[in-house]
Amino acid sequence: MVHLELLDAAAVGATEPDAPADDKEAADEGGQEAEKLRPPVPPEIVIQPGSSVSCRLRVERNGFDDRINFEIENLPHGIIVDDIGLSGVLIPEGQTERVFFLSAEKWVPATSRLFHAVAKAEGDQASLPMLLHVRRADEVATADDGE
Repeated sequence: MVHLELLDAAAVGATEPDAPADDKEAADEGGQEAEKLRPPVPPEIVIQPGSSVSCRLRVERNGFDDRINFEIENLPHGIIVDDIGLSGVLIPEGQTERVFFLSAEKWVPATSRLFHAVAKAEGDQASLPMLLHVRRADEVATADDGE
């Protein structure tokens, strides 16, 4: 299983929504089976043009001991996976996580897009998506003031 997470949301100025209620709890309260069918809310990242945020990629190896290369897919134009070296996003043998950085060029317009990580190993497993918001500093301040 591949997990993609925001690393230290408070430190990078990004947000992660409250975790959805556990499916079992939701079904037990009032017998609402519809809660079981609701897809999970993707974690959200807010990045400003000209800045970077850090994310963590975590895997459950389940007996697979080789290194795992990843592609981070569906990023908006002008958002790159930064400071990854020649090997790309790689989790070496014996490790279960890797921190990587998303950087936005100064000219990137405001946008929102889902992105995900895909393991380039046995089965090409993909993470659940994360929602990336590109917002200018004044847009982020306005959104924070409205809460």
